[in-house]
Amino acid sequence: MHKNYVSIPNAPASGDAPYYPGNTRSGGYLPLAEGISTSKSGATSSTTTVSPAPEDTTSTSESSSTAATAGSTPAPKIQGAPSGQAVNTKSPDFKKWFAAAVAQYATKWAFPDVTNKYGKKVTVEEFMKAIIYIESSGVHRNSSGKLTTSHCGAMGFMQLMPNTAKGLGVDATDPAQNLLGGAKYFKEVFTSRYVGKKSGLDKLVMAGCAYNMGPYSTKLAGSFADMVKARSGAVGYGLKVKMCLGIALTDIERTYVKEKMAGSRTVDAYASQLYSYAQGLGV
Repeated sequence: MHKNYVSIPNAPASGDAPYYPGNTRSGGYLPLAEGISTSKSGATSSTTTVSPAPEDTTSTSESSSTAATAGSTPAPKIQGAPSGQAVNTKSPDFKKWFAAAVAQYATKWAFPDVTNKYGKKVTVEEFMKAIIYIESSGVHRNSSGKLTTSHCGAMGFMQLMPNTAKGLGVDATDPAQNLLGGAKYFKEVFTSRYVGKKSGLDKLVMAGCAYNMGPYSTKLAGSFADMVKARSGAVGYGLKVKMCLGIALTDIERTYVKEKMAGSRTVDAYASQLYSYAQGLGV
């Protein structure tokens, strides 16, 4: 989460001048035109991540399910137990923290009905774990006790910006509250100006893009397929969401993943790896 919006006291009216807390010298206020830039997802500095973070450059592609090999469902790759002062999804209390966040907020999301290429219905729990994996690889603190922090200051499991966390009424450094804040934020994302008008798979993927870009970015007005064709916006983020959830990629998406994200791996191997790691969080 790098340019995320939240309604907080003294923030400008959301329709015309969104408030992207904690990410600019001006304290978070950005004119609409500025609120559409993207950055790479997840923490890239000040911490260690748990799984081999997938190679990628930036964006990708979206839509239906033509060129994907269904095959058998990849087994979850379970995260290792935390060592030292680490806090991750194998920490003893993670399941309790996660369940509380889901129960309090995720059940209130306007969540679409989507089935992945393995014939499995995508749940709010799986979606939230996909975001956690993309944002922090499931690591809240490393073995030295250092908080997972991105170059722009986003923190913890769900990479909450400081002022966003303040607006949500949570302490982003606390793992339980970090999860609560992320789940609460998605409640707003799913009903926001652009994402709220979408349905099905497009709504699901664009909600992920909105988490990364800020839900009032005008680039969310079109479909994810439009974003993919233009190779703009949070395409890479949206594609990671699809792969983490086991959703088939279109031909144009597969081409982008091959060129920009998979590195030396095949597209199917890369997609399976993302799915396995995301599914293995908290198991």
